[in-house]
Amino acid sequence: MIKRKKKICESCKDERYIFSKRMCLFCYNKNFIKKPIQKKNTPIPKRSKKGIKEDRIYYKLAKKFKEDNPYCKAKLNGCTHLTTDVHHMKSRGINLNKIEYWLPLCRNCHNKITDDSAFAIREGFSISRLKD
Repeated sequence: MIKRKKKICESCKDERYIFSKRMCLFCYNKNFIKKPIQKKNTPIPKRSKKGIKEDRIYYKLAKKFKEDNPYCKAKLNGCTHLTTDVHHMKSRGINLNKIEYWLPLCRNCHNKITDDSAFAIREGFSISRLKD
């Protein structure tokens, strides 16, 4: 087995085991190993710019829609009779701002309709996304 000898490092001038380029391991790592550039961690936005624009339009339209339709159309058991919500009969997505698919509802009726989609489709409160 070959015994290593200590030599003087050209960078730090200490007597150490030489690694490469007449430097000790510590000096070599400090001078020659490049650290990767850290990328900034920017969070993914919750809504796209297009979605934010559509939401602004939606809130204005929904407010006007609720003023024009002050009474609940479903009148299910437990109805409060005053419109508080806008139900989207044919999902939201591309139909978000299409008023022809909106239904004015109170919170109690809206909860019942969204909880039981089969009942809502059967009674005409929702339109199935599977049929076009």
